[in-house]
Amino acid sequence: MNDSGYDVVGIDLGTTNSCVAVWKNGQIAIVPNEVGKRTTPSIVSFLPTETLIGNSAAKKKTSNYKNTVYDCKRLIGRKVSDPEIQQDVAAWPFQVLSDPDGNPLITIENSSSGKKSFTPEEISAMILHYLKVQAENFLGKSIKDAVITVPAYFDDSQRKATEKAAHIAGFNVLRILDEPTAAALAYNFEQSETTQRILVYDLGGGTFDVSILEVGKQKVNVLASDGDNHLGGEDFDNKLIDYLFFKYKQDKGVDMSKDRLWRARMHSAVEACKIELSVTSSSLIEFENSDFTYSVSRFLFENLNKDLFNRTIQVLENTLTKANLTKEMIDGIVLVGGSTRIPRIQQLLHKYFPSSKMCKSVNPDEAVAMGGAIMAAVAATQRLRAFPEVAVESFGIETQGGLMEVMIPINAPLPAVCSYEFVTPTDYQSWVEFRVAMGERRLVRDNVVLGVVKLADLQLGTGDETVVSVTMTLSEDYHLQVIATESVTHRRSTFNINLDKKNEKSPLRLTEEQRSALVEEAERMRARDEDMVARHVAMNTLECVVEEGYALLHDRDRRMTIEWIGQMRGLLDGMKKWMAENEDAEVYECQEREQLIRKNLLSFSKLWRVC
Repeated sequence: MNDSGYDVVGIDLGTTNSCVAVWKNGQIAIVPNEVGKRTTPSIVSFLPTETLIGNSAAKKKTSNYKNTVYDCKRLIGRKVSDPEIQQDVAAWPFQVLSDPDGNPLITIENSSSGKKSFTPEEISAMILHYLKVQAENFLGKSIKDAVITVPAYFDDSQRKATEKAAHIAGFNVLRILDEPTAAALAYNFEQSETTQRILVYDLGGGTFDVSILEVGKQKVNVLASDGDNHLGGEDFDNKLIDYLFFKYKQDKGVDMSKDRLWRARMHSAVEACKIELSVTSSSLIEFENSDFTYSVSRFLFENLNKDLFNRTIQVLENTLTKANLTKEMIDGIVLVGGSTRIPRIQQLLHKYFPSSKMCKSVNPDEAVAMGGAIMAAVAATQRLRAFPEVAVESFGIETQGGLMEVMIPINAPLPAVCSYEFVTPTDYQSWVEFRVAMGERRLVRDNVVLGVVKLADLQLGTGDETVVSVTMTLSEDYHLQVIATESVTHRRSTFNINLDKKNEKSPLRLTEEQRSALVEEAERMRARDEDMVARHVAMNTLECVVEEGYALLHDRDRRMTIEWIGQMRGLLDGMKKWMAENEDAEVYECQEREQLIRKNLLSFSKLWRVC
């Protein structure tokens, strides 16, 4: 990139704070807001005469609590019925209702237009427009194009809703960029040309992501990602808030937890307390004109949130497993998000990665916006196509019993690669085939079957000797490739399909409503599917025990009597016939028959020990 400036920006629209950056004269510049701050509170406060945004809105969280909106990122692209959203609604002092389709509506009682309801997209658009104005004032020119960042684990509806908010704000969205990828771009901006494996630990106000990326000169490749869309600083605050309400009730005999004014005041006090505890060992919570004061120690705060802190490490471990990496193979850790300043979080990471280099060169509050600005400059010069960054459906293969083995889950960052190893279900099997499917149901028959990859002329051997490796790759432009490889002969078979939405025959050519309906159906049918999976597992277990019995008869022992052999063979043959006629048998029916066969096999084993 040359050293000219571009009329494009990168924006980190955060749960608690937002940040905007630009590429200017060959450098990344963070845009200060109207009060000179490099980050802006993601807060909107409605007054009878005006609407405040950012720092001025934050000052109204207590005095105008019913009409001051924050944490909007937690609502965007979600349904009010979501249990996590219900928890938030109960804790917020402002009112959130539901429209006829179940989408959230934030009701304001005292706006300049009177009582009015706003969608999360409209509230987010107000914040984005404020950031747009600040950037335009900073550059002295109008801005149209932007790269907007989102958590890696935002689903398709959340990404679309964020993009809609940006359009309402007057932006042309060049790209929706994953926050960990943006942070990696910022980290690698002035790094050496050597390729490194970087783990991005992104703990913000409302969301948490862990991504492992391979970064090098002009290259960022996502190896694996995992996260929690409902874990962050707000949840740490709520733990302390609930504890303080408990202490107040204990001391004063009055439950103030349902009082919206008190909750708003408590939220502001706890937020300030949490920040102070990052640099001191204790902090005093006190309210003006109130008899309630409480000294909060860092130990208490950490103990209250112990389970949440440990959850982040579990997500981290899951991400390493997905990437097929050990912690020793990580070259550096990049911390992103204000919550990474919590001392206990850093202690846990240092304990987990004692030998890894913790990156301190990138400001956790600004890294994502900086990476967004870099991508925006690239987009401006190279006219980068805004392709989907995540899988909008899950992709997998059929395994024994018709089960869907998901290899690339929904919302997985693209490009995605996953490899599994399978053994043949029966001995001396000469061929194997895998049906390739797309969807969210547990059984392949309930999903969209895309095709079949078949591998013939296998090296003959027992089931546990014949290993077939299956590798699935989904590119950024939705080219799906599945390769099956036999481990001994290296014989391989390949299946390819173009799922690009531009292809009229692509199964992905669904409307947002159709896709949402499929996801909702999968959720609705989850209980039934789990029951069906349990039945299949029970039937597969029974089948294995039957095959074990036949194998015993095949390797007949001299101590087996003709009578016993005939009795056992009759039992096994009868069981095989029953399985063929009762494919959807109940779990208990399969288990009863499994135990019957095991009992007969055990009887021979006891006889053998006696002999």
